[in-house]
Parts: sequence; C-alpha cells; structure tokens
Amino acid sequence: VTGLGHRGDGIAGTNDGELYIPFALPGERVEIERDGDRGRIVRLIEASPQRQEALCRHFGVCGGCVAQHLAPEAYLAWKREMVVTALRQHGVDAEVGPTIAVAGNSRRRASFTLRRIGGEVVLGYHKRASHRLVGISECPVLLPAIARAMPRLKAMLAPLAPAKGALSVQITALDDGLDVALEGARPPAPRLMAQLAAAASETG
Repeated sequence: VTGLGHRGDGIAGTNDGELYIPFALPGERVEIERDGDRGRIVRLIEASPQRQEALCRHFGVCGGCVAQHLAPEAYLAWKREMVVTALRQHGVDAEVGPTIAVAGNSRRRASFTLRRIGGEVVLGYHKRASHRLVGISECPVLLPAIARAMPRLKAMLAPLAPAKGALSVQITALDDGLDVALEGARPPAPRLMAQLAAAASETG
C-alpha cells in the first residue's frame, strides 16, 4: 500500500491500475480478496507504525468514520494534504497551514436513520458505501448530550417509523437543548410531541 485516498482507502499500484483497499494504510503489506478495483483485507501481513486501535467499537462496520485506525499526527497530515492537492489541481498555489485538531465528544450535529428491520426498529448510520443500516449504541465524536439522548429518542421515535422506507433524524445540540428534525415520519400524536420536546430539553 503506497498511499491513502481522499475517502480513506489505502491505494496500491497494480499492472491494471490503482487498487483501493478500505482500512489499509500506506506502507502496509496486506493479503486481500479482489473485486475489480477494490480489495478487502483478508490478512494484515505487515502493519504500519501509524496504525492504532480505533476509538469506537463500531468502527469498520459503521460508515460514519473512515480513519480512526490512523494515528493522530498522520491523520492531520493526511487531511492537510487533501487541501493542498485540491488547490494544486485547480492551479492555486497557496500556503496551507497545519490542520487544527478538534477534540472528541464535540460534534454538535448528527444525521441518523431510523428504520424497521425484521420487526425491530434500528437507529444508526449506514454502512460504508451501502444502504444497510448499522444500529449504534455509542459515538465518541458526538457531544455527550446527543449520545445520552439516543436510546430515549429511539424508543419515542419508533411509533413514527414508516412501515416501508426510513425516517431521517437530524439532531443539533443548542444552548437550550436538542433540536430534532424529522423527515419521512408518520404524523405524531400530540402526546408524543410533548414527550419529544421534554426529552430534547434534557441536555444536562
């Protein structure tokens, strides 16, 4: 693996062109199963010194993050290089400063999907490059107020989930509580609306 693409895939050069390998890092040697220009890691033969244990136990299944297995300094350098490359491709020669890191547990906005799957209501993110929904019980990048509210919101939103299709749930943490926007929901009963309003205001 010689590079890291803008979507977080490791890149390896072959006689047939570039091969993209999710979760592989530059400098690594991997055994893969190949499908066209994509590869799936079967065995990690030689790991990069920049590889680390992912923070979230959903990493690798959930499509929300692509590079938690990359050490922080290397991650910041990769993000900076994407900006440099994008500017260069458009003929812009500009000085690009170092990437400014954002602390974990600080994201104040999240987009979830709620769907009925096999008689069960699932709230989570989509699997990477897939329509499959992955139920999550934690997300280390979100503000604790959002993470704490997820189980209760899931239970209360379950009656609004359509029989077919999915419910889009947008959550934003504000100074006075959580703003919850729904798309694709069944018409809610007044009592449920009151419960949702109460849950959204409990951010302590």
